[in-house]
Amino acid sequence: METSTKRGSGDDTMEVNVEVAERQTGAFQIGAGFSSVESFIAQAQISQNNLFGRGQSLVLQAQMSSLRQLFMLQFDEPYFLDTNWHFGFNLFDQQRYYLGFTRQSKGGSLTWGYLLTDHLRTFLTYTLQDISVTTGGASSLFSGGQRSPLPQGSLANLLHAGVVSSFRVSLTYDTRNDRMFPRSGWFNSLSAEFAEPAFLSQAQFSRFEGTARYFYPLWGPLVLRLKGDIGAVVSREPQGVPIFERYFVGGIYDVRGFQLASLGPQIRVPAAQSPDSSLRTFAVGGNMQVVGKVELEMPIFEKLNIRAVVFSDVGNAYNLEHQYCRLRPASADISVDPCTAVFPLNSLRSSWGFGLRWFSPIGPLRFEWGFPYKPLPGEDSVVFEFTIGNDL
Repeated sequence: METSTKRGSGDDTMEVNVEVAERQTGAFQIGAGFSSVESFIAQAQISQNNLFGRGQSLVLQAQMSSLRQLFMLQFDEPYFLDTNWHFGFNLFDQQRYYLGFTRQSKGGSLTWGYLLTDHLRTFLTYTLQDISVTTGGASSLFSGGQRSPLPQGSLANLLHAGVVSSFRVSLTYDTRNDRMFPRSGWFNSLSAEFAEPAFLSQAQFSRFEGTARYFYPLWGPLVLRLKGDIGAVVSREPQGVPIFERYFVGGIYDVRGFQLASLGPQIRVPAAQSPDSSLRTFAVGGNMQVVGKVELEMPIFEKLNIRAVVFSDVGNAYNLEHQYCRLRPASADISVDPCTAVFPLNSLRSSWGFGLRWFSPIGPLRFEWGFPYKPLPGEDSVVFEFTIGNDL
């Protein structure tokens, strides 16, 4: 980098010219790995972070694992036409495997945003997608299919799908000192999403979510990290919120110490399609979720970017709709009750644990052991998980 100066338009002004040599902005990445959450993972990505020298980014991405298959094209311009406006769009084809069903969606989204202050942004996103829900147990090389597939038609009211057209408005406040490794500051967000027949949507729902994250340096390298999430989705349709828009809680991404998507309301469903079939429990998901986290993080090998963490999590998903009260399992614990007027505090699930995080050249690696405070019958007393990715 070289700088030079010259006299400006007046005696009290100066023009500064900065000459830089731009680094390579294009990248091609391909890799494979293994995670206790997603089993085998394969991914490939082509990206250009300064498209045509205008600060735009273009990413073509493909991912395959036992939980999902994703193909996506994403474009982003943070300062549209050198203004405070943000513009972006993406096209996607995604398949996600849950315990008893598979959600497949094809579509795209268009986003406009505006920088209100140095730390405050607002966004408006329109999403159009065609969603299908299946209950077969098909599998492929990377995707193991559903772990407990349902018989077709056993949850007809929940499995309805079709075209979803929605608008989402959001507001974010970000004062973190570092986006990747924050030691201080806040990251808060509020959002509301509406899918309505007036938008030519075949599904109707309204979703409201809020997130608060706080980072504070306690002493030396020790950092306190707090996180809270709350969300609710409601629908005027008689069958309620479709299953593909409900909350599934449990695992390394929210409440550690429990198996993935194992928390929340459960109902009884037929184990087979025959009329005399026995009943089994099924995690139906909630239309409300509450999650809180407390973490203490500190580096143990600074040069290798390896850090240790001690944590405590609390949370659950709740069903506030009444059409599933008659499907309540016998002697169900209050934490899995599908018929809850309001969420009681004694139904929150909690855990503690510790782990290691390595910010490796291929991305953040997380190795974490979680211990539920009061495991229910059939739940593990310790759950070890590792995955690629950072959850700030």
